[in-house]
Amino acid sequence: MQESIREWIQRMKAGELKLVLISNSPASRTRKFAQDLDLEFIASAFKPFPMAFIRASKKLNIPLKALAVVGDQIFTDVLGGNICGAFTVLVSPLSRKTDFFTTKFVRVLERFILKKFEKKKE
Repeated sequence: MQESIREWIQRMKAGELKLVLISNSPASRTRKFAQDLDLEFIASAFKPFPMAFIRASKKLNIPLKALAVVGDQIFTDVLGGNICGAFTVLVSPLSRKTDFFTTKFVRVLERFILKKFEKKKE
């Protein structure tokens, strides 16, 4: 785990922000990361479907419109957050080495979409 992630999480907690790790991975894999970062978690989330985001907002005791979703995938994190009316932030992946085959395929589509957005901004 990169130290910058650990530091960011500590800064968020120091600012009294509540955090929940939402992952499509099974609990056996997600629990390890969540415990290492001292975070609550929701595993097997089936993002972009809204159920896990709804569970997170209830767990945090905040409305969906007050939820901020920070993630590195357009078709899971950003799309799921947008479906729920949450604020979304797309960040760069920490590492592509651990991506599953399907994620690697989807990242090709994401790069295409991001290039289109970059051209629109020019």
